[in-house]
Amino acid sequence: MLDQNEYLIASLKQVSNDIAHDMRRPLARMRQNLERAIGAHGPSDTMHEQVECAIEDLDAALEIFSSLLKLAQLESGAWNNEMEPLDPARLLESVLEPYRSVIEDNGQRLETEIIPACPTVTGHPVLLRQAFSNLIENAVRHTPDQTTITATIMLSDKTITIEIADNGPGIPDEAMLRVFDRFVRLDTSRTHDGNGLGLTMVKAVVQLHRGTIVLSHNNPGVRCIVKLPIEL
Repeated sequence: MLDQNEYLIASLKQVSNDIAHDMRRPLARMRQNLERAIGAHGPSDTMHEQVECAIEDLDAALEIFSSLLKLAQLESGAWNNEMEPLDPARLLESVLEPYRSVIEDNGQRLETEIIPACPTVTGHPVLLRQAFSNLIENAVRHTPDQTTITATIMLSDKTITIEIADNGPGIPDEAMLRVFDRFVRLDTSRTHDGNGLGLTMVKAVVQLHRGTIVLSHNNPGVRCIVKLPIEL
């Protein structure tokens, strides 16, 4: 029964990946046709506004399909041959830098604790940067002003631990295990516009790097803990 369930889950993922691959091209062509149509109407034309709304909907659909295809590539290990030694502390600092002003403008506060001379890990810099950005973005966008967001890197037993935490409203117990599933969007104060694939992508990136990722309560708020193996 377990083997059958695994097969069904794998088949379902493959179907969604195939749909994403096959649908991107006709949707992209439809978008191009709509752009040409919008050029034939003036800004005050009712048709102009309707076409603009249709283009926005198409962009959202294309983003979902692109995310599904990227997720399939991550799960298949497509980027394994592009790994290189990198400093996770410098990488995290580069991710945090553009968010500092945003956090300040939001009335939030950023605290960091990053060890100096951090050991290297074998990783894909672009993918890890996107994963860290997603975690920071979640903390920034889904917590109110006066929230403290912390970013720490620690060394522990041949692993590098990266932790992104906040003292915001948090998420319910029953949602802790579901947040990494595809298309899960929590109906809480942390909910924000999105396609429900962000944390799924983060988990796939971490697993590609032979790491682990868990969510836990911060009492109050949420802690996201990523562990990556040190390059030996």
